[in-house]
Amino acid sequence: MFPPFDPRAVCNLLLDEADHRGVQISNLALQKLLYFTHGLFLQRTGEPLVSGYFEAWRYGPVHPGSYAAFKKYGAGIICGRASKINPLTEQETQLPAVRDKNVLAVTGQIIATLGHMTAGQLVDLSHVAGSPWAAVVECGEATANFGLRIPNELIREKFNQHKMQIGHAPRLSEIADDEPFNP
Repeated sequence: MFPPFDPRAVCNLLLDEADHRGVQISNLALQKLLYFTHGLFLQRTGEPLVSGYFEAWRYGPVHPGSYAAFKKYGAGIICGRASKINPLTEQETQLPAVRDKNVLAVTGQIIATLGHMTAGQLVDLSHVAGSPWAAVVECGEATANFGLRIPNELIREKFNQHKMQIGHAPRLSEIADDEPFNP
């Protein structure tokens, strides 16, 4: 199995790594951690980590498919894993585990460096000036961008903007959940 992977499977991997390190994660935080994992992988390999796309939502980048898989936890701590449902039989089955050593290394690094941050701090980190999220939001104010999608090319080009901001105090009050921008 090679990238891009199912984003829900990478989320499961992030959650497993967080559990291993004693870190609790909400859906809001998970979305930012998935985005940072995808960005770091994309920067290192030139290949996207997950299939699909990220959108610029009010509180930062969100992968709509993975958000939907974990939204049942609301603002609470995620205590389960995403699965897949056969649309014909409606039978629920486990997602294939991601075992790629490069992905395991990146997810471990992201949880080790960012997993301790609050959801608000992760949101702030995703909002820094010059970041892919900020660039899409700024462009979205002037031009049409369906769903405010954040292209992989933009993530690869601008991802290094995030590295300078790690460790700064959060500017936003703690928020519980994300939502798309209202048109």
